[in-house]
Amino acid sequence: MKIAVVGLWHLGEVVSAGLAELGHTVLAIDGNKKVVDNLKKAILPLSEKDVASRVAVHLKNGSLSFSADFRSVKDCEAIFLTHDTPVDEDDGPEVASLWESTIKLAKYIKNDALFVVMSQVPVGTTKRLFESIKKHNPKFTGAVVYFPENLQLGKALECFLFPERVVVGAETESAFLKFDQIITLIKCPRLKMNIASA
Repeated sequence: MKIAVVGLWHLGEVVSAGLAELGHTVLAIDGNKKVVDNLKKAILPLSEKDVASRVAVHLKNGSLSFSADFRSVKDCEAIFLTHDTPVDEDDGPEVASLWESTIKLAKYIKNDALFVVMSQVPVGTTKRLFESIKKHNPKFTGAVVYFPENLQLGKALECFLFPERVVVGAETESAFLKFDQIITLIKCPRLKMNIASA
């Protein structure tokens, strides 16, 4: 499956490499051209065990590429939103970068694509991001999934590929099924629930 990963810091670099390891063709996107240019040389924005070497392998075999052009998502069957979510001085999440990326990709997203949010966000944010896509692209008929990340620094790629369980939030069975096709090689129990619970 051709998948876009949008937002390239620790979470995005790991998810990009992990999805390529699962056999997908991955287009990883970020608005920061310096980060993108470094990743094209397998230089990570944040050091993480095994990720740089796997990025280098997948760059060489063509299953992973990096871009600063949001128009590139137009052929992707799924979009993973993977911005690391910073907090403000009151420990509240700052989600401006997620809104910015969502609006940028909305008009280019494939009409039936699966929109997967992995960033840590307050309850209700995923649905509002999904509604923003539909607002900016009335032809969009795809589904949304919340896939909470639970990656540990120093073994994040291992956590992604070999978790004890996977939590998936969606509102339709078709969204669950399409997401399961993406992670079919990850062998562990799936805990299915609604988006807010996930």
